[in-house]
Amino acid sequence: MRTISAAILFFTLPLWGFSQEARFIGLINKTLVEVNPYVPSLERIVRYEFPNDGNPSDMAYSTTTCLFYTIIDAVDNPKLVSFDFLGNVELIGQFTISNGTVFTSEGIAYDEVNDLMYISGSLNGQDFFSEAIMTVDLNTAECALITRLNFSNGVSPDVDNMEIANEILYFNDGQPGPSVTDHYAIPLGNLNAGTTSILNYFRNAYSGSSDVVYFQDSLFYPALDFRLLTHVPNENNETNLGVTHSNADYSGERIRGLEYIEGLIDFNYNQQGLDTFLCNNGSVDISLDPTGLDVQWNTGETGTDITMDEEGLYYAQVLLEDCLIAITDTFTLTYLQSSEGELELFLCDDNGITVNNILYNQPGTYTQFLSSSSGACDSTLNLIISPGDPNLEDEIVFICEGESYIVGDSTYSEAGQYITTIESLIDCDSIITTELIVNLDTESFVDVFECTEEMVEVNGIEYSASGQYIQTIENVVGCDSLLNLNIQIGDSIRMDQSYELCEGDILEIYNLMIDSSGTWEIFLASNNNLCDTIIDLNVSVNVATQGIESYTLCLNESIEINGTTYSEAGIFEQALINNDNCDSLLVVDIDVEEETNSFLEFFNCEGLPISVNEMDYIKPGLYTQVFTSKNGCDSILHILFETTSIYIPNIFSPDLAGNDTFKPFLTCEVSYYELHIFDRWGNLVFVTEEKEAAWNGDFGNAEICEQGVYVYILKYGLNEDTAIIKTGDVTLIR
Repeated sequence: MRTISAAILFFTLPLWGFSQEARFIGLINKTLVEVNPYVPSLERIVRYEFPNDGNPSDMAYSTTTCLFYTIIDAVDNPKLVSFDFLGNVELIGQFTISNGTVFTSEGIAYDEVNDLMYISGSLNGQDFFSEAIMTVDLNTAECALITRLNFSNGVSPDVDNMEIANEILYFNDGQPGPSVTDHYAIPLGNLNAGTTSILNYFRNAYSGSSDVVYFQDSLFYPALDFRLLTHVPNENNETNLGVTHSNADYSGERIRGLEYIEGLIDFNYNQQGLDTFLCNNGSVDISLDPTGLDVQWNTGETGTDITMDEEGLYYAQVLLEDCLIAITDTFTLTYLQSSEGELELFLCDDNGITVNNILYNQPGTYTQFLSSSSGACDSTLNLIISPGDPNLEDEIVFICEGESYIVGDSTYSEAGQYITTIESLIDCDSIITTELIVNLDTESFVDVFECTEEMVEVNGIEYSASGQYIQTIENVVGCDSLLNLNIQIGDSIRMDQSYELCEGDILEIYNLMIDSSGTWEIFLASNNNLCDTIIDLNVSVNVATQGIESYTLCLNESIEINGTTYSEAGIFEQALINNDNCDSLLVVDIDVEEETNSFLEFFNCEGLPISVNEMDYIKPGLYTQVFTSKNGCDSILHILFETTSIYIPNIFSPDLAGNDTFKPFLTCEVSYYELHIFDRWGNLVFVTEEKEAAWNGDFGNAEICEQGVYVYILKYGLNEDTAIIKTGDVTLIR
């Protein structure tokens, strides 16, 4: 949600303060975010451009260097990359190891006690399983082998992601095949120099987690379906904390990296980014409360307070333990030049737009009357809020080899397709898809033979002696082209002659009878003291060609091909002359298509429609649709629609095996489903939107409901507005 403030002359932003709850730092879709684990949500910090447009997985934070580290190209020449809170990225290098190769690398974790960075990877080159644990030099990406793992449960060792806390290595191994995830814990001191055998302490359903973080005696890890999960190490439990974001956010990506930084301040981004619009030439005072930390502004000023009295962009950087750990959201000051201003904004998402503490989540035209604190400059702000979507642009760009092309803040020099997002404060973001085509420099070779005592000129350059020469010229696509010249100035003239024959023809030339393809060198002596002539004779024989054309006709139709009319199915031949003036045989394949019939059968729950070719049917029966095939012939579709009833039990007992819960049984798929159950006094005792959920006779899974008759209301269908409603009662027996 964008927050905009207009004509406010003074405000204090409580931006900084140590977090009273856990706040994790996450990496998602190349963007650093703040993660609230208790009420799962994400707040954007900064976006990165990683080398080669790489998408990193897993990350770790070093308290010594004050930098994050991650791995790109994990399964193809994995590389170590560092980045900070300000959006700066540095490629440290490809992982190397003495007397070996790091083929794959997945997990990364930092040991704060010993100031060591660990990675997991594959050294055998036979699979993509990360069976080895290594330390890595953060300056060179040089690795040192610590151990190779041998899982005691018999599966192939694979450390997907890991965390180090209290000198214990925690990691997990997700196995999509059997759909399970195994969790492991081993003290760092127990890692053997050779092979370490280890047994999992907990196995749960496969979650596809991409990182794991240790906090307050628990492990937290993001799942493939956007849930945030946690469990206590060495215990067989797992808690779902909720979903951090929707599939529409961050391009549908899951959280790739997760870290907890001790003492990290809490970012309240929803209170920041107050872009300010003032009438005439006012000023805005910003006061930060950094709890004793050093504050540096982009204007060069230091301290907690700053006055914005010029139009432009403002932001603050905060130092924590000598580490520049964060940058605030930006503050933009804009002056309105008249007493009545107009601002056009776009709704780019469902969160709405806040202007001067007023939330707008519907398109329309609105008016705000604004007053300064001194009363010196009242103004009217007209807001035009329109629905907006990302501005999509497609472009095809041609460059020459060695050149580059800039889109926004990104520079591209290699051929490929790139997607660049250019953020906008007022309009919706622009998403530019660039198809970059790199035209290579060309090279050609030309032989020049001249019999003359004068100079030879090629492209305006004169040559007086035989030799090899190179010219650089511009080719047809505007790129450099190297022309290699072989210049021979001598007593002979060399020339090419080429002829094409049809199969069976004979060429009579230079006292030769030629009936096959080949190359001949012919010497013609000169009789007037000029250069002899050398002719390179090239003869090619074109063979007779044959082609086939297929046509499909409807019944009683005809087609004319090269003057011949066809109306019946069959294979026919035509003798023609091809482009080389040689014989050509055309085979014509005619197929006659008759009227076709096809049948479809559908079943659906009573009351629910089916849709076939954009036509809806709600009553069961036999229907017919008539189409025209791609060949223009009739095609008839017969549709048999039958309905199935819904079974709703009228009695159950939690104490009776096999009939201990109550739920309707639907034999069809529905998009909307609600089940409400009330006691005889009208109190709601159970409600669900899950079709497979059943009532076990309890109230809120805590209080046991009494024996008796309960009323249910069942709604199902494609949506809430067209839902089918069924009511009835069920008897609970104890």
